Amino acid sequence: MKVTGQSFPANQTRPGAVVSCLVPAHNEGANIGRVLEVLQNLLFLDEIIVLDDGSTDDTSDVARRYQEKNHAIKIITAASNLGKTDAVRAGVRACRGEIVVVIDSDLLNLSPDNVGRLVAAVRDEGYAMAILDRAGDRRAVWGWTDCARFFGGERAFRRNDFLEIEFREGDGYLLEIIMNLHFIRLGGKIKTIFCENLFTLHDHHKKGFRAGFAHYWKMSGEILSYSGVMNFLGQVYRIEEDRLARLYAWHGRRWLKPATFFLIPAACLLAGCLTFIRLNLVRKRGWRTGWRRGARSA
Repeated sequence: MKVTGQSFPANQTRPGAVVSCLVPAHNEGANIGRVLEVLQNLLFLDEIIVLDDGSTDDTSDVARRYQEKNHAIKIITAASNLGKTDAVRAGVRACRGEIVVVIDSDLLNLSPDNVGRLVAAVRDEGYAMAILDRAGDRRAVWGWTDCARFFGGERAFRRNDFLEIEFREGDGYLLEIIMNLHFIRLGGKIKTIFCENLFTLHDHHKKGFRAGFAHYWKMSGEILSYSGVMNFLGQVYRIEEDRLARLYAWHGRRWLKPATFFLIPAACLLAGCLTFIRLNLVRKRGWRTGWRRGARSA
């Protein structure tokens, strides 16, 4: 079975596990169409649920136009903006999938292969959760740290595992760190999947540099306050970097673990720095192509 002429692991067969895709959105009428254009053609997605989190623009109108062409698309609309965490929680409760995929609504250059690899990691490879590691985050000013990969909004997981999470009131934009720490405590395998093609419209693109920086500064403080420094740093060892898969496999071997305790953070930092440099400096001809092409179509 193929989608748009491409072949990739999650689209070879259609096993019994139902897959639901959630698309949280707040005032993304200018962007969500790009994402739905890709998702609507993926036959391994049994349902696509747009979570309109109190938008005041035409987000729901755009989603309804796609719903008219594809009855697998559903729309859940909140009366007010509650934040991504509550939107996704509502979507997970409402969906029927055993495997849940969350895809942000402001992505640029999303491909069938990106979504397919995400689903395959959970369905076929035994991972409890998988996260897309976006090139756009790696290219941003914080990308060299290697921490950006922990907070990709695009992820796949099993619905029952998510429903065990104990959320607090006011967790609005802490969804990713809450999920990371929960799945780490479960003891399941987690990995990030680097996507050379994938970009997103960051807050400084939407709101301007000052407002965007202030939002990210506030969010970073809330993340560290929630996780604590040690839990935050512990993600380096428990969330695999797919390009360093062999090193993480060594970490699981008792006699190699002491060495990998130092090698893993060093290798992740080196990979982060090299990726940051390559995306920003080396690819002189094409380094802006993905963002600008998507921005023009927004």
